[in-house]
Amino acid sequence: MGLRTGWVGRYLRLGGYLGIVGLLASCTRPKANDDSNATLDADGSTTTRSGVDSNGASTTPDGGSRDSGRAGCDHYVAPEGNGSGTQSDPWNLTRLAAKESVAVGATVCLLGGEYGTGGRDQFVFGTSGEPGSPVTIRPAGDHVAINGSVKIAADWVVVRDLEIMNSHPERQSEVDQDQPPPIGIQRLEGLIIEGTGVSAIHNIVHDTGTYGIHLVNAGETAVANATIYGNLIFNNGWDGPAHGHGRGIRGGGTDVVIADNVLWNNFAFSMDLDELEGRAEVDGNVALGQPLRVLGPASDLSFRDNAMYGALQLGHVGRANGSLTAQRNVVAIREGNAMRIWNWGGMQVFQQNEVHVASGGNIFLEYSEESLAASPRGSDWGDNRYWWGGSHAMPFRVMDQAGIAARYPWTGAPGFRELKPDRAPAAGGTETIYLGGNATPSDNVVRYRPSAHENRRGLVVVYNWKRDPRVELDLSSLGFSEGEPYEIRNVQNLCGDEPVVGTYQPSQALFVPMSGWTTREPIGYDASTTAHPDIIKPTTFPQFGVFLVTSGRPGSFCLGR
Repeated sequence: MGLRTGWVGRYLRLGGYLGIVGLLASCTRPKANDDSNATLDADGSTTTRSGVDSNGASTTPDGGSRDSGRAGCDHYVAPEGNGSGTQSDPWNLTRLAAKESVAVGATVCLLGGEYGTGGRDQFVFGTSGEPGSPVTIRPAGDHVAINGSVKIAADWVVVRDLEIMNSHPERQSEVDQDQPPPIGIQRLEGLIIEGTGVSAIHNIVHDTGTYGIHLVNAGETAVANATIYGNLIFNNGWDGPAHGHGRGIRGGGTDVVIADNVLWNNFAFSMDLDELEGRAEVDGNVALGQPLRVLGPASDLSFRDNAMYGALQLGHVGRANGSLTAQRNVVAIREGNAMRIWNWGGMQVFQQNEVHVASGGNIFLEYSEESLAASPRGSDWGDNRYWWGGSHAMPFRVMDQAGIAARYPWTGAPGFRELKPDRAPAAGGTETIYLGGNATPSDNVVRYRPSAHENRRGLVVVYNWKRDPRVELDLSSLGFSEGEPYEIRNVQNLCGDEPVVGTYQPSQALFVPMSGWTTREPIGYDASTTAHPDIIKPTTFPQFGVFLVTSGRPGSFCLGR
């Protein structure tokens, strides 16, 4: 049995205030005796994945509904509406964009259905709220999909629980630049954020243009106090002649919080934050496959509790960054270089992290010595664990001020003076290093991340190092009580794979299978005809799985696309 503390220290900012949510517990007791698509309770009964109807909704009778329903709506919008904005006579998105009658603090509710036709359709919302009284845009109850682009050109706005996507089939261009001309790529960015105090919460953003969510931080549209929380962001971008182009989240801003998002199969990077200013918090995110980059130039970066199945880069050699605090992160990579840490001039705290390199590559790539030279206190490294499957004993690669790279063993590497290598776990702040083998621990790890914005909702991240066919979950860590319905979905194919459903019984063990899950293919992308068939990565199961757990809400995620 392996026991590991879950993600701790949640930071979120909504409408100008900072909340700190502490939690947690996590444990896993894998019992490897079943490789089916069903889960077995402790008494041997079976909890199967439910069927779904033609809309992709769960067919379970006790699935529940979205918590807020139609209550609290001040205005209504419908796909075919053209009226006064009431529930019986709703607006459409075009009329909503033109309205000045949306008051500070109002809630605009979108009735269920699909808005737009894809391509270059764009909805622009320009009515601002105030700190503490944002304008909120959300579904009235049933699932809402916006087929096109959404731009928030206003301050203090909350956008939540929407699906933002693009059905246009074109995914290739003959022009290799991040923003190709309109001819060739007929899809815009998904959610574009401009201004101050905008929050994007629990949205599903996929198959859009170059950026799934773009924090525009330039000129008069400089972003400040933005919160990007709990979004599922995947399959965004397009394929060019040289390589894929696409970021799940791109841009930056001043005083930005990016937390609890899951990003996968975006065509170049999971996250690419290159315009950060002031303090930035990038905490509790999950990135699968594509690299995650936080380039700065933030003066104070918190990078905590992130789970990555792919490479990580913090900082950039071409710009000066401030201080960095990186704690309790997990970086796992099948092959190649796991991590770059570049040019942080202030204090660097790197503690309680885990790094796994299966074969080849280096643990740290191009850690700039100039970072240490600029810091009066040096770097605070301790209690980290490294698994390295390479064949030589020199896994560090360090770059000096002249740009000359050299490889170093565990001792003697510039910038790692406090490392005290040991091949077995040790106490007192020493680094724990495992050389050779398959670069994996002996115990599985399950991490729980409850939502700060919805009861009985959260992420479960499973590092199935032992490759067990099923893993046990404890839904009490996400706020479930006895008798409450649950729905467990594979985020990599949220609507294509049937969810695991049931009623929570604390006295019965709940297992989820770690095989039989798939990943969703991008709209219009054909790996057999592209020059870069490796843009879209295969599912990370059985070694790594991410599940979205909710209280069971039929029709809340899928329109059948």
